[in-house]
Amino acid sequence: QSYKRGGANSLKGTIIDCDPRLSQLLSDYLDVIMLRLTLSNNLPAFLLEFKAIVENCLSASSGIHQQVLGLPPKFFSQIVEEIADIGWERLTYVDPSFSSLQLTVQDADSRNHPLTVHFDASYPAVSPRCTVDLPAAFEIRWSAKGGCLRDVYRQFAQTLKLYLDFWRLMDEIDSTVWVLEPEKPNRGAVLRRIAISGSASVQIEVDALNPRALPSVQLLGAAQAISPLREQLNQNLDKWNIHESILDNLTMLLGVEFPRKATTKENDLFVACGIC
Repeated sequence: QSYKRGGANSLKGTIIDCDPRLSQLLSDYLDVIMLRLTLSNNLPAFLLEFKAIVENCLSASSGIHQQVLGLPPKFFSQIVEEIADIGWERLTYVDPSFSSLQLTVQDADSRNHPLTVHFDASYPAVSPRCTVDLPAAFEIRWSAKGGCLRDVYRQFAQTLKLYLDFWRLMDEIDSTVWVLEPEKPNRGAVLRRIAISGSASVQIEVDALNPRALPSVQLLGAAQAISPLREQLNQNLDKWNIHESILDNLTMLLGVEFPRKATTKENDLFVACGIC
């Protein structure tokens, strides 16, 4: 039986009352149950999770200490403590197998970045792996004796600071002019193909750690359209100003006004491919 003390959409304060034998069976997995209770959106959803945990326990071989979902019970105790240390509000997802979880880390400009942490059954003796959306690989520094989830969180937060200027400059491009590729840039994307006209575009590749430096520039489109642009580019390369934004520099470099989202419709910008 379960009793809810929270609001209609909250499981806060929920009490589970069960048979003494079942209570004893689940005693090693209270942290697992707590984690699932915290992440479930409603009582029926939690009860399905609870049922799966009970079935795992019941399927354990007699006399052998089994692992729930392939991980030892003490693993869950440590993970629960480490999540609480970071803050439950930063937890966005836990894999059903409990082999990974996702945290949200906010940078200085209030962008939210997902940090997915993958655990080995021997955690924390073995370093976790991380999946992130960054312009470069994220390698964590790990101590087998003192490493914890907060260390990973802090290192990721510090790494985000390296790319703040890069994201500011790219966000200006994405929000102001028509980006043809990628259609939906992620935070790790360093390439942008920007529409110039119906027959020409420019592709840039930016150094995320030095975003105000002159990027790689490639003109794409019909030969008659990009020929004068190439001449402008060659004449103005030495005028690149690291104190100006990428977009302002490109405008100066090519001697053009890029079509703006505020004043131009996307249908007006059918750009020919680069080999036409």
